[in-house]
Amino acid sequence: MWGCGAPSCRAVCPVERPENGGNSVSSELRSRLGWAVIRAIYDGLPNFQVRRLEGMGFGPFLRLEELVPDVALIQALKERWDPECHAFLFPWGHMVPTLEDVVRITGLRVDGQAMTGTTYTSYQEPMERLLGLEVRGERSSLVQRTVLQASLGVASARRQTGEGQAEHMEWMTDDARAAMAEEEGEAADRDLRRFLTLVIGMMILGTRGDPVGCRFLPLLEDLSSVGNYAWGAALLAHLFDSLGTSSRETGVTGFFPLLQVWAYYHLPSLGRGVARRRGAVPLLQRWRFFRDERTLRRQVTLIHDTLDTIPFIHVRWSPYVGEDDATQPWVERGRPYFGRDIWLHCFNTVVPLHHRLVARTLGFHQAADWRRTWCPRREWLLMKEQEGKPQPRGAPDQKSAGRMPAPRPQRAFKSGHFFLEIGGEHATGEGDLVVTWISLKSGEDSRWELRCEEAVCRREELGS
Repeated sequence: MWGCGAPSCRAVCPVERPENGGNSVSSELRSRLGWAVIRAIYDGLPNFQVRRLEGMGFGPFLRLEELVPDVALIQALKERWDPECHAFLFPWGHMVPTLEDVVRITGLRVDGQAMTGTTYTSYQEPMERLLGLEVRGERSSLVQRTVLQASLGVASARRQTGEGQAEHMEWMTDDARAAMAEEEGEAADRDLRRFLTLVIGMMILGTRGDPVGCRFLPLLEDLSSVGNYAWGAALLAHLFDSLGTSSRETGVTGFFPLLQVWAYYHLPSLGRGVARRRGAVPLLQRWRFFRDERTLRRQVTLIHDTLDTIPFIHVRWSPYVGEDDATQPWVERGRPYFGRDIWLHCFNTVVPLHHRLVARTLGFHQAADWRRTWCPRREWLLMKEQEGKPQPRGAPDQKSAGRMPAPRPQRAFKSGHFFLEIGGEHATGEGDLVVTWISLKSGEDSRWELRCEEAVCRREELGS
């Protein structure tokens, strides 16, 4: 059910975070996806246009139903984002949405050509030639959303007083149907490019503010090749780039419902989603947001507290086991990319997807900080290899040479106020590496001394 008839469905909620001894700052988390308008225009497209969109791979995505934004969950996840690793940092390790999550939740293609190309200082010429519209400014890649919607027949998307949701959707669909070309040709191609610009610019690669970005417009010139691009991978790259912004900037651009459903599947202990429509695909249609009447600040705090105390066994690492992939052909096409470390491309944005960084077994893949424990003991480790010299007090004997007692657990990683504890097994492994490194260093020094002695001997022979 498309519950918002406004031209840009926004979730505007104040976010209060204590700073400087309890003072709070207010900001906004806005989502501008335009579900209702896009669905109304899609329903008004002629049948041949719908078939073209299906061939491009956008059909499952365009049939998704609106998901009410879980603002508190999105904000809490953003605060857990590690921009250096491009992953969420939890007490049990790193987790990150993968290409499998994208293709199963959204139905968008993740295989195919990387979404790269040439960006221009001005998009005025391709905008006028391909869309018949004008850009916002001479050196801008933005077009007014209202102008783009009006070109598709929806001049005003505001719901009138007393007008029901179903009636409002029917009215917008009728207006869009009347404005569309009914036969194939240049006019129909222009209508399809306008609609794709609205979908990609508002939902897949959404930007901040009201205008719609058009950097991808050159890729729409040849409509027969639009379906060859990995739009799902571009969606994930754009979302990662948005999460990497400053923690004080709470706005999230891109298709944020992916994060919601990803958390519903992998972190069920949060209890933020309610299952519905069992068996529906893509998987986003199986969930709805469980409304919480508490304040946003309270919700975010409770989510963080829950994440800090979730037992590792309650994290679902393989939530899609048992899914009927026969009903999801887009999953089979993307399967070769599911378990790989890969670079995600979205024009000038290129971010890594560290699949192997995700904690699949123990959950602690970060290196222990051995310097605090090992550097003070390095001195007797070096002396240990020199025969005939006494060992410092507390050093191991010759039988235990090369072996060290496992140090106490160390704080291995810090991001904000979240810490990971590394146990003895990991610290012991780090210690073995240090001993090996010292042995190699000692061997290099001995080799250098032999070379110096050899050079002196040769010099003496030449002198005699």
